[in-house]
Parts: sequence; C-alpha cells; structure tokens
Amino acid sequence: MNMAQKEIKDILIALGDLGELVVGLAKDGIQASDAIKLVDALIKNPKIIEDIKAAVQGVSGIPAELKEINLVDGVDLAQCAYDQVKKVLAAKA
Repeated sequence: MNMAQKEIKDILIALGDLGELVVGLAKDGIQASDAIKLVDALIKNPKIIEDIKAAVQGVSGIPAELKEINLVDGVDLAQCAYDQVKKVLAAKA
C-alpha cells in the first residue's frame, strides 16, 4: 500500500466514524441538544478525534502521491469508501 492510498483510507475511515456518530445522534432529527451529545460522545471516544487529526496531517501529500495509485489501489479505496458509506447509512436505520 502506498502512502497516498494509506492517507486516503485514513481520511475515509475517520470521516466514516464521525459520520456514523453524527447520523446516529440525528436519527430523530437535528436538535440543539445533539451538539452537546456529539461533544460528549467525542470526549468519551477520543479515538475518533485522534484518527481525524492523524488523517488531516497526511492530507497535504496526497496530490503528489496520487500518480502512484494503480487500478488495484483504486479498487481498494473504492471498497473502503463503500464500506464507510454503508456504515453511516446503517447508523440511520
């Protein structure tokens, strides 16, 4: 796995985790109290914040590294994106 692929996967997973949390909190519609619940959930699960920080740190190198991604890497990234979308949609159910 090249660096661009790893960094893109890190971003997809971090956003998927955050999206899953937000969608889960907003099941009954978005309310002001959801912001407090979101902060509370992030405090209780600091791994999400750490994953987002780690993903953002590597984002600047992605454009230059994209030329290294081949078809297999692209399919792997597409699968990762699909899995994250599926996870977020499942949180809504």
